[in-house]
Amino acid sequence: MFEKTCLSIFFWSFYSLSFAQQALSWEEVCQSNHCEAIVDVGSSGSRLYIYSNNSAQNAWQVAFSKKITPGLSSVSVDHVEEYLNQLIQMKPSKPMPIYVYGTAGMRLLPEHQQQQRYQAVTSWFHQHSEWILRQARTISGQEEGVYAWFAVQQELGTLGKPLKDLNAVIEIGGASAQVSIPISPREARRLPAQDVYPVRWGNQVTFVWSHSYLGLGINEVEKQFSDVTQCFSLGYPLKNGSVGQGDILNCIQSLEANPELSLISRLDEAKKIVGKHVNMPWIALGAIRFSAQNPPYRFDGQLFNLKQLKEQGDSALCHQDWQSLFQSFGQDPYLYRGCFSASYFYSSLSNGIGINENQMIHYPTPNAQMDWTLGALLLS
Repeated sequence: MFEKTCLSIFFWSFYSLSFAQQALSWEEVCQSNHCEAIVDVGSSGSRLYIYSNNSAQNAWQVAFSKKITPGLSSVSVDHVEEYLNQLIQMKPSKPMPIYVYGTAGMRLLPEHQQQQRYQAVTSWFHQHSEWILRQARTISGQEEGVYAWFAVQQELGTLGKPLKDLNAVIEIGGASAQVSIPISPREARRLPAQDVYPVRWGNQVTFVWSHSYLGLGINEVEKQFSDVTQCFSLGYPLKNGSVGQGDILNCIQSLEANPELSLISRLDEAKKIVGKHVNMPWIALGAIRFSAQNPPYRFDGQLFNLKQLKEQGDSALCHQDWQSLFQSFGQDPYLYRGCFSASYFYSSLSNGIGINENQMIHYPTPNAQMDWTLGALLLS
């Protein structure tokens, strides 16, 4: 089923964002700074990042970013070359290291199909000597969670600080969700070794409990609820011919009662860890971050709690007429599932992993460099 999108090779939508560093292009930035690149091979698309390092400040910054859709997992092996030609069109003036890391979209593929794509990726880079391919592989969900956690601490300047000053991270992507919580060495010794990741930075080690839930990404869960009327705004036309009758409480109930999803029971392990760290501050990334940044949500100071999220989602999305919503906020490509998203976020974070609905959660600004790719680069 993943091969069927090969015909869309000519219809990829892509956009690029060049992050200004004193109005310099990425080529100019990389002339005077060390640069490395990384490709986030996600479930819905692939994004190329070029990071530059200012040696004087020892700080990594995004010099360039570009995304194309769909994800590599949805592209036939025969079209990987065309896919990379679309994603990577620039030629550095001097050879630049690059990493290609697949996430949940690739993890959903059988191993042999993953390797076929990585072999095609490797062959492409062998023909482009301006790039030095360091690695091309699928990272584990735990790695993805830890990389995101590390990027957050790096941005906030909390690396090396006591446990009480660190942050936990929740990230809901397209195909998976990651929960990462720093824990004490004593707690680490009592937990299964496969669930604990020792993060080494300089002379210090921080233990992070990190778990990834494949299939609990927002896109994958939505597939199971695309015809549930109470999960969509009033009047939204569903594929089965019915229309939305949005109500967040009923949508939450449907989510938690679904036996195939088994949402609450799957998150029980994380809930036990969260229960031991009730006062730890949380950072929300991925789909939660995107939703919170955009109207009709209105939060103050990059902070929200789950009670606010539920109330605003219900009143401003679930119980609103779809046509009126679209006229006001139609530029948001995910507006159609706003009621569903609010329901899922509340259910998974509050009833699932056990974050108190009154606890404030921070979501970064669009320019905050808290992407897992930065953590991967720093820890590679």
